[in-house]
Amino acid sequence: MEPSSRWPFDKRAFYTKEEHKDIGNGFILRRGFFLSLRPAVGHLLLNVDTTTGVMYKSGPLINLCINFLTTRAKKPAAGNLSSLTEAERGKLQRFLVGAQIITTNANGQRSRTPKTIRKLTRAGADELVFTTHDDIQQSVAEYFERIRNQPLRYPKILCVEV
Repeated sequence: MEPSSRWPFDKRAFYTKEEHKDIGNGFILRRGFFLSLRPAVGHLLLNVDTTTGVMYKSGPLINLCINFLTTRAKKPAAGNLSSLTEAERGKLQRFLVGAQIITTNANGQRSRTPKTIRKLTRAGADELVFTTHDDIQQSVAEYFERIRNQPLRYPKILCVEV
C-alpha cells in the first residue's frame, strides 16, 4: 500500500511530513488522513477524513533527550547526560520506552527495521561491562572502540537497551 510505505502510519491513518507543529517536550503534531472503503448497495463508499497524531521529533536520539530534559529544569550538555539524578533518569526512561528508533551501524548504514527502546541503563557506556563469547570482560565503550577503531564521542552517557 503506497501511503503506509512512504509516510508514518498507525492502524488506520497515515501522516504526512509536510504539515506539522512542534508542541515542545520532544513531541510534534502531524496532520494525517484516515481512509476507509465501505460496501453499499450497488456501489462502494470512500471515506476520507483528517486526523492529528502526536509523534516524537525526528533526529538524533541525544537531541530528543536534551530537548525533553530542557523543558524540565536545567539544560544538560550532550556529554553530561550521565549526571542525571535517578528521578530525571526515570522520567527520561518513561518518555522513551516504546519509542522506535532507526540505528546506524559502524559503516554508517541505517537499519531497515526500527528497534523499540526497552529501557535506559543506570551506568554509562564506559562503566557497563559484559562478557564476550571468548569470556573476555569489556565495557560497551571498549567494544565500540575495538569494532570501529574510534572511541565513542560520549562514553559516559547512559545506554539505551533495544
